Amino acid sequence: MLDWLVENPADGYPWLGLLIIRADRQRQGFGREALEALAAQLRTSGMTGLRTGVIERNKPARAFAEELGFCPVETTTQRLASEENVVVYQRAL
Repeated sequence: MLDWLVENPADGYPWLGLLIIRADRQRQGFGREALEALAAQLRTSGMTGLRTGVIERNKPARAFAEELGFCPVETTTQRLASEENVVVYQRAL
C-alpha cells in the first residue's frame, strides 16, 4: 500500500505518508519499485522533491528511508498516540 499527499500546504512538497509491504513480500524490492513509480509520476508533474516523516525511535524505518535515498532535514515533535520525535526526510526526484 502506498499513500501520499500531492502537496503539503505547510511546505509545498509532496509527502509519502505510508509505504506498507506484506511481511512475506518484504526485502524483495517491492518497496523500492513502488517508491520509484511514485517518484516518476511526481517528476512528470513538475515536482522536484519528496518528503516523508519517520518516528525517530523506529530505526528499521529510518534505515529503509535512507536506503531509498532520503536524507534527514529536520526533527520535529508530533503528538501521535503519544508525543514522538519525528525525523523529516527529503529526497530529490
